[in-house]
Amino acid sequence: MQGNDEHADATTALPTRRDPDAGRRPEDVAVGLVVFGARLGVRAGRVAIFPLRVAGRLAGTSRVERGLGAEGSAAAARGRALVEETVDRTLAGPLPDTVAQKLVEHQVVERIVADVLRQMDVDAALTAALADERAHEQFRRALANPEVERLASSAAESRLAAELAERLVANPQVRAALARQTTSAVGELLGKIRGRLAGVDDRLSRASGASDVRYGGVATRAVALTVDALLAQLAVFVPAAVIALIASLAGGLGAGWLVDTLLGVGWFFVVAAYFVFFWSTVGETPGMSLMGLRVTDARGETPSALRSTVRFIGLVLSIIPLFAGFLPVLFDARRRSLADYLAGTVVRAES
Repeated sequence: MQGNDEHADATTALPTRRDPDAGRRPEDVAVGLVVFGARLGVRAGRVAIFPLRVAGRLAGTSRVERGLGAEGSAAAARGRALVEETVDRTLAGPLPDTVAQKLVEHQVVERIVADVLRQMDVDAALTAALADERAHEQFRRALANPEVERLASSAAESRLAAELAERLVANPQVRAALARQTTSAVGELLGKIRGRLAGVDDRLSRASGASDVRYGGVATRAVALTVDALLAQLAVFVPAAVIALIASLAGGLGAGWLVDTLLGVGWFFVVAAYFVFFWSTVGETPGMSLMGLRVTDARGETPSALRSTVRFIGLVLSIIPLFAGFLPVLFDARRRSLADYLAGTVVRAES
């Protein structure tokens, strides 16, 4: 059958020359019938052997599949290698730099961020983020990072750092913490100064005997008196300056013994009022408060206004003879001065 097929195909493929009388002669009709019969036989043979050909193909399917699978795997591996090589060459070339430069030139990132900000509610997003406990934990971790202090110090002169500092200082809790820290530092410093001066008092004192009550000695009382003298002079100077300014507008006070006397009397009364007021109200002047000293009477109470006035007179008398009125402090068991003897007071020190 196969030979007949090939013969028929060859016969069909041969070029033929057209005869004008072809198709009308009896011999041509006979040849045509033979050719038609041959072709019909070839097709019938093919239909007959079709099942055999299908069986043969099924028998060789496993080998074909294995071959095709191997070819497919090899092609995929070659494809991956080619893609990786292409990507590597692309990234190593000038293309990424060119793309980044074009993004900067055309402000692509800025436009994207601006568009996102226009389409989203920033306040709501920030509120939701701050309300999340995970955000608080991340914030605490960030504050614990040593790099935060370095970054904060490098940005201390920037506007953002200044605004942040202003907001922190304006916070009541931060201000209270700063006040407590400042007060603690000042109190610690004053405590050290008081301790040093108390040691000097003990070394200078010649009196013997132990007592549960501590009394102010020469060193601590001298420092307290110096501070009070400065504050009292300031209290005199401010009103005097105001009076002098007003008098200058009216032509001045002039010079003479009367003006000097009035100024001296005024100075005396202002200074006396300073000491008497603090002694009779709270039992201590600002200078004595810094040194931890307090004036009391024999019963341990705050002296009255009269007793405080007598004590101020005794203080003036103690200063006039080159501070000789304070010498008894070195020998008296309760470290009393001439002013304390006259007013019946003592100066107690904080323990």
